[in-house]
Amino acid sequence: MEQKMILKSIIKRFSLIVACWLLVVSFRPISPDDWTSFDKEVMAKKLDEMNKGFKTMQNYSATMVHSSYEDYTSGTPHERSAGYFKREKNSYHSFVMGIHTIQNQDYRVVVDSAHGLIAVADPDNSFESVFTQTDYSTLLKMCSGIKQMQKDKEITYRIEFAKKYPLSAYEITFDGKNLPEKIVMFYNKE
Repeated sequence: MEQKMILKSIIKRFSLIVACWLLVVSFRPISPDDWTSFDKEVMAKKLDEMNKGFKTMQNYSATMVHSSYEDYTSGTPHERSAGYFKREKNSYHSFVMGIHTIQNQDYRVVVDSAHGLIAVADPDNSFESVFTQTDYSTLLKMCSGIKQMQKDKEITYRIEFAKKYPLSAYEITFDGKNLPEKIVMFYNKE
């Protein structure tokens, strides 16, 4: 039971880190022949490098698009919402799916416009990951597979999970400068 709690915590923290780098979430058709197997330890090193880059970048912003589809064969989004994440040193402002989160060194304010709620709390610094390459290696041992696909200067990595997990896969695309360009999260139906 404790291992499941640790796994859920790791997946939650990993998802948060990845979401902060999110520029666009979308689905696109890909041929199974485009993918090649990729080593888990090399992937752990790649994620650790991405995390270190995230920690050193004090000011950045990302546009996020959340799209949901009826199923994996749908080409048209069932729902779509746009948002953003902006960070300046230890302060940030995000707007995702109707929820504003504004944080400075003293407070975190969350405004849920859909439900008319406002919450004020202490700052949450969980988006500043303390993951190590060993943590990523542990997480990736729970994956059912990792694949890589290269098109032009872009490299996409696909991390697949077993059916018992809420996510079936992550796809992380890096641009020619080795910066995350796009992240796609595939959720299990069950």
